Amino acid sequence: MKHWIAALGLGIFLLVAPVKAENISDKTPADIAAHLATNPPTDLNEYYDLRQHAGDAKFAAVISATTTHAYKVGGLEGVKFVSGCKLPQWHAPVQAGLLLAQTATSEAEWQNWVSEVKARQTQYQTTWADLSVGKIAHPDLDGIAATLKATHEALPPSTKELAVRAARDQFGRYGTMLTDQGLLWARDASPPVLDYMKSYIYAELCATDISNTNWLKAELAQNGWFKISTHGPGADGNAWLLAQHADHDPAFQRDVLALLEPLVATGDTRPSNFAMLYDRVALKYNRPQRYGSQGRCVAAGVWEPFEVEDPAHLDERRAQVGLEPISENQKRFISICTADMAALQGQIK
Repeated sequence: MKHWIAALGLGIFLLVAPVKAENISDKTPADIAAHLATNPPTDLNEYYDLRQHAGDAKFAAVISATTTHAYKVGGLEGVKFVSGCKLPQWHAPVQAGLLLAQTATSEAEWQNWVSEVKARQTQYQTTWADLSVGKIAHPDLDGIAATLKATHEALPPSTKELAVRAARDQFGRYGTMLTDQGLLWARDASPPVLDYMKSYIYAELCATDISNTNWLKAELAQNGWFKISTHGPGADGNAWLLAQHADHDPAFQRDVLALLEPLVATGDTRPSNFAMLYDRVALKYNRPQRYGSQGRCVAAGVWEPFEVEDPAHLDERRAQVGLEPISENQKRFISICTADMAALQGQIK
């Protein structure tokens, strides 16, 4: 499962100065959006209070201005859809809070949703904590528990830290799928709360990816790659996973690819991992991929690879690096590719 989940390509904030109700009238939506970006609320009730004092029309304008501000800050003006963790980290939780407040039809409904969000967030974080002690809430989380179990062995500190980071990476990605499927913390969730949880977990995942990238970059600069011959195949795979998901930093991914290429010949990294990172980097720099490992859902139950070079010999190249035929890989996504996911991924550029 670890290999295909890698193809799927914000936590705690300090509240410095909340938007005061008495200041709303003389602030433009753009002003309020900029303030929310600088001081993201830590209390969901602040979003509802903002709506109450701003009025529905101005509140709707704030929601639009918040996204406009995020695209501007992220240097993404003119881009219609954005994939990966390219927007500022504050955007997902702020936008989710605003949309949740906009949807509420009464204060009683709002308070019910706030209580539900808190309970489901707690369940999500408790599931992660339980995995650390071997409690598995769903079969899809078995591999994560196994990765964490390995950290109880006598490992060098950096290898142990790497394993924990790889496990958290996978928890976020499986967490996204389990939420989409309405399982565990998402079971029987109110639709607006479910949408909020999707944004919450996405924001957590982006924070994890950015933290993991910064850590791995520093580790590689100091000690080089986690070679199979010195650290074992598990560490090699975990380090690759972090690099594979450093999509917000394509230059770093390209540097890691150059680092891995000579290690394939010496057996110090898995050829299949090199191949998947090769494809990731190729697409980032607008080149066809070589091994067809990167793709998207195009319909319910249907996954297709992005453009590949020399498609007639694709399976031959995949076999050379230890990847299964493309038709077998596609079968793995039958249950993952929902109609909603296909519609969303069809818009991502």
